[in-house]
Amino acid sequence: MLDLSVFSDRERSMAYASTLLMAVAQFAVVLLIALYLQAASGADPFQAGLRVIPVAGGMVLASPVAGRLAQRYPARWVSSTGMAIAAAGLAVLAVTISPSLDYPVIGGSLLAVGIGAGIFMTPNTSSIMGGVEPARRGIANGVRSMLQNTGYVISTAMSLAIVTSPLTPSQKQAAYAGTLSRLSLPALDKFTGGYRTALAVLAGVCVLGMVLSLARSSGRARKLRDP
Repeated sequence: MLDLSVFSDRERSMAYASTLLMAVAQFAVVLLIALYLQAASGADPFQAGLRVIPVAGGMVLASPVAGRLAQRYPARWVSSTGMAIAAAGLAVLAVTISPSLDYPVIGGSLLAVGIGAGIFMTPNTSSIMGGVEPARRGIANGVRSMLQNTGYVISTAMSLAIVTSPLTPSQKQAAYAGTLSRLSLPALDKFTGGYRTALAVLAGVCVLGMVLSLARSSGRARKLRDP
């Protein structure tokens, strides 16, 4: 059912790989931080939801700018810059995350992740779709959407597995219920350690995606050939 000819072009293949890795790196951060604010800092669900808005806000602000930049500079440079910004935001969270961390640091890091994702998406999608014959654009975009959604699933499953792996079954239940802050300091320390590992892994995935994005050719994607 999958038309493998969409991967025959190097630039498009690298753009697809970057799409997958960016989805893995970016998607879980909203869930992770919202959960951490509840479980470790005692925020209620509404407060936690408000505090992760910078990710969406950054994407909204950056996407139009990315479109203009993509008209002036090669897609690989614009997309890779976006991934670098997102990786920096994730790295800051990985280093600084703690129950007492001031929100401006969290909010600024989340904003960086959102801006990076917004800068990445527009030129990367254009790189995939630009050289595709009109009759086959649905195929190319379907593959892009499939890889992106696959990245979302991997991101969530992998991240939650990492952050809860140091916890006992009862502590895991408390973490998912948002009540871990009521437990002992050792439990919070283990939870925070899991978060640092998970965020560092997401940052590393983002860096790998940036490397693959830079590995594509500087020209526009070539047309898909009919088999």
